Amino acid sequence: AFRAPGINNLYRSYYSTSFISIATARLAQATLSGREAGIDLELPQLTLGATAFQYDTRGLIATYKIQDAASAPPEVTAVCGPTLSNCPATVTFNTNGQDAVSRGIELSGSWRPVRAITLNAGYAYTASHYTATTTGDPIGAQLGGIPTSVVTLGTTLRPASRWRLYPGGRYSGAQFLDVNHTIEQPAFALVNVSVAFDVTPWLEAYGSVVNLTDVVYSDNATTSAASQTLGMPRTVTLGLRMGY
Repeated sequence: AFRAPGINNLYRSYYSTSFISIATARLAQATLSGREAGIDLELPQLTLGATAFQYDTRGLIATYKIQDAASAPPEVTAVCGPTLSNCPATVTFNTNGQDAVSRGIELSGSWRPVRAITLNAGYAYTASHYTATTTGDPIGAQLGGIPTSVVTLGTTLRPASRWRLYPGGRYSGAQFLDVNHTIEQPAFALVNVSVAFDVTPWLEAYGSVVNLTDVVYSDNATTSAASQTLGMPRTVTLGLRMGY
């Protein structure tokens, strides 16, 4: 697979009073090669699966901070001057100077003890880190926003022919949101519940609650504590679906 650089990466520099991000037309595409191996076991009431994977990424398109004028590429000094005095305090630049690897295993299971109940569970272990970098980021440290362990649990209940209930949850292990491991997100668990009712053969009423216990968390990679993106708070949705 590959990822081509975007217009902002290639051509559109942008700035504010405190920072400037400088584009470069020299960027190449990032490439990924992956391999997976798995096995599934299917029994009348039980399904089990296991998959091992490894993805190698070359030439990641990354934005990094220019530390000083001596290390600044020509595209930066052309805009900011030889001492960077023409630009705001923070200057960032795009590069293909990072390689990374991501490997791990996924386990899944589904059990239907009775016709009206189905239990689902999953576990994922992921180790992901840079293997080479020209941006000053650490090599070998778990990448930001990628927990090593995630557990999912879910249940499908059919208490009556027209009702369906889906309680479930996700546990995310402790992680760092930045590759320098300065912004920590403790482990957290989310509980989600949804219900559906067949009003008629062609009309369904549904409702859902995401993050039932209103946990405050962040699981997106970031470079500073001030720019964290919080996860969805408790959210209730009600609606109707029509189909034929």
